[in-house]
Amino acid sequence: MRVSFIIPSLNQGRFLAACLDSILAHNLPPASFETRVYDAGSTDGTLDILRSHPLHPIWISEPDAGQAAAVNRGLREASGDIIAWINADDFYRPGALAAVLAAFAAPAAPDIIYGRADIVDESGQTLGPAPVEPWNYARLADFCFLCQPAVFFRRSLVASFGPLDERLHLALDYEYWLRLGKTRPFHFLDQILAASRDHPATKSRTRRVTVQRECLVASRRHTGQWSQKWLRGLAKHEVRARLGLPEDAPHLGAHLAELAWWRLWQLRLSARDARGWSLADHEHYFLRQSLP
Repeated sequence: MRVSFIIPSLNQGRFLAACLDSILAHNLPPASFETRVYDAGSTDGTLDILRSHPLHPIWISEPDAGQAAAVNRGLREASGDIIAWINADDFYRPGALAAVLAAFAAPAAPDIIYGRADIVDESGQTLGPAPVEPWNYARLADFCFLCQPAVFFRRSLVASFGPLDERLHLALDYEYWLRLGKTRPFHFLDQILAASRDHPATKSRTRRVTVQRECLVASRRHTGQWSQKWLRGLAKHEVRARLGLPEDAPHLGAHLAELAWWRLWQLRLSARDARGWSLADHEHYFLRQSLP
């Protein structure tokens, strides 16, 4: 069984070595894996790391159409049976890969495996656990309880389910899990497999409104319903962005405004549905709004 590690990157030089080190530390036989780094033209020393790291990754550095496009290129070019997609600022925990490979090699092995993960800061210090939960597709429609670097899947699924949606910039992984999970249950491995960095420069921190919009679109696409939890989150972040308030700072006025804005969104969507808006119409509106 061969593993393909796919690593999209852009100016993540201060974290990339730790990511590569975490793969190297598992001492996998050289023929059992490949590491592919798709760098979007970094200018921060990333290339020096790629040239000198003892893991000797396969890499390319040139402008691309975004993270989804980089991962899709990796999916096309990968030679492994198992896909391990990890961002350059994340890393694996000790023992993770042995546990994952054993689970894939077991009788009646699943097609998709995921496990627990830690949230860490810029220096790699653990802040707490990622909100990972046992598999429940209905729950996934309202909340992404999967931590992307702790998810592994068979490359053969790409032929059946297609690549990532390159129109998405923030919810590209969430939409893919919803797409796969409709017919392929995810196997939960109750073990810490990876660490995901949370720092001020991450896209999920700097573009919270876009996150909510894309997650709302993804959930609607695969369930046929407007998730009220994602819609409430969109209202919250839009109001706080307009008022210039921190994400979770207590503020009665903001809370009341969020409730009103949530209700307004409900009325807007109902009115559009009544006018015959299709799913494609809604997606075009929300994704156009969420472009960088």
